[in-house]
Amino acid sequence: MMLWTEPQGPRGDFGPIGRSTRNASNPSTTRPEEITISEIRRLVVIGGDYANATCLAIHTYAGHATFKPGLPDREDHAIIYTGDREPSEQSILAEDGTMIVEELRRDSIRVISEREDPNGFLHPASRINYSKIYIVEKDAKVLNIGKVHNDSMGSLTRKLPIQPRSVGTPSSRKRKKNRKKTSYVARQGVDHTEKQNATHGRDKTE
Repeated sequence: MMLWTEPQGPRGDFGPIGRSTRNASNPSTTRPEEITISEIRRLVVIGGDYANATCLAIHTYAGHATFKPGLPDREDHAIIYTGDREPSEQSILAEDGTMIVEELRRDSIRVISEREDPNGFLHPASRINYSKIYIVEKDAKVLNIGKVHNDSMGSLTRKLPIQPRSVGTPSSRKRKKNRKKTSYVARQGVDHTEKQNATHGRDKTE
């Protein structure tokens, strides 16, 4: 879990009633007159090297899940959740009265929370997006949330958009070659030690 800043997206970031589908966004203007958005973002670390972590993002899209207006690549999302019980897919009522369900094709991903506070739990509308890779420098501050359950590791790593290298320093990669994969969840805005716990060693969720 970390503070993430990026250029503001198109108007598709807003729902039909004008509500932002981003989480706690804080717009600011930079040069050359570009509007950027800062928000707390949860990430799943899937690999990396000694300097960077390769991640996938978790979004709720302001509770819309994959029904966010204008969302591309819906088929590249999956439910990601904490706790023992997998949440149900979202559904909406169409104008003709038909109930439409998400019908996600990818397996759901279970996360084992390592925190007791609210930051350690994922919203039922949380979806992991496989269509976009994020690169996070390992000196960034993050908050470790937890790790992906062993039973979900196969689903997480299947058909990734890239095949990332294992996380570790050049000298340690060979030693870690046969180690069991794990995956963690984290957030930016805390001390460097917690960040290292979230981004070093294996696949993680931030």
